[in-house]
Amino acid sequence: PDQITWREGQVPNQSNGRDVGGLGRSHGDWSDSTCRSTVSFRSTEPKMNEGRGRRDRAQGQGGRSFRGGGRRNGATGMRRRGPDFRPCKTVGELADLARFSLDSMSHRDIAAFWSLLPRLLHQRSSVPDPTLEENLRCVISTTCNRMRSFRCRDLTQTSLGIAKTISQVRRGHQQCRANDPLQITGGLLLSDSRHFVIFDVIGRSAVSMLESFDARHLSNLVFSFGLVNRNPDIGDDTLFNVVGSAAAKIMQTFDPQDIANMLLAYVYVGAKNSSLFRKIRETILGTDLGIFEGQALANIVWSFSKSGEADREMFNHIGDHIVARSLYDFLPQEMSIIVWAYANGRVSHHALFDRVGFHVTRLVSSYSFKPQELSNIAWAFATAGESHPVLFEK
Repeated sequence: PDQITWREGQVPNQSNGRDVGGLGRSHGDWSDSTCRSTVSFRSTEPKMNEGRGRRDRAQGQGGRSFRGGGRRNGATGMRRRGPDFRPCKTVGELADLARFSLDSMSHRDIAAFWSLLPRLLHQRSSVPDPTLEENLRCVISTTCNRMRSFRCRDLTQTSLGIAKTISQVRRGHQQCRANDPLQITGGLLLSDSRHFVIFDVIGRSAVSMLESFDARHLSNLVFSFGLVNRNPDIGDDTLFNVVGSAAAKIMQTFDPQDIANMLLAYVYVGAKNSSLFRKIRETILGTDLGIFEGQALANIVWSFSKSGEADREMFNHIGDHIVARSLYDFLPQEMSIIVWAYANGRVSHHALFDRVGFHVTRLVSSYSFKPQELSNIAWAFATAGESHPVLFEK
């Protein structure tokens, strides 16, 4: 069909148990027959370089922000009519501008909207916006009905932005008033598992042009599906199986964070793909681990351990590297995750545990570690059978 409505494609009883039940009010379909640029636009004065996006390497790399006006259209030098979302300070302002500009928004503009939305959801307005729900409904409808024609960059950026929005909604909706942007957004995206329909469409669109995805976009795409815990069927296969085969072919082009995000996504949805994990293992064994940040190493060993794919050779390779490296490169949380992964994966590395134990002993008195991190470390040492009297005395 050319247009998505929410009277079709319902996906009942496929929740991961974390979906928000009954969040928000009852909503109609997302047909955009009334979604035209008819709202009054509350403008703010733009400031140079304000809100310029960056690559978010911690939770999957978000797309960049793009100026709606001022970009040049090819060699003609014509200025585009699209919106500049950067001056927006609240979800209300963002949704106002987007709906006002629906007729002129390019695919890149839609992707930029979704990149910015999760960053603004924590901003609270003292005055409820009576038009927010309808404005957001129109933007969502336009997104759904146009994203089938997105190319890989805009599709990935949109997918990751929607996934991060849903993650924020799930974390914060219980403390929100009924007219709060988090509550309204959650009602539009999560009621009746509507977000599953969105991601099923994204998955089918992505598979149709998978050969055009580079490592970064492929990693971000699958990470977004991991955030919402969705692994849709693609014909007789699943999205994660199809993407895993594509990723294995270009694994040599993945950087450390791309690898970590890819692995995390597979754990989040519970997808098994031993061939992909083997390919990643080969890549890590042949790579200088000096380019890996502590977070990437922690997430990699955690993912292998959690998936039941802990490989002794790879874990020894990573453990030897960590022992030879300054442990001040690792945050307390990363160290606790690393030793937990070794213990859970039943991979012993005495030198690693010994080094981490003395390092934690030096830091624990400075309150650098949270109680949960110390608990994980204690469990890991006990489970691995690593005696460290000085650490446990502390």
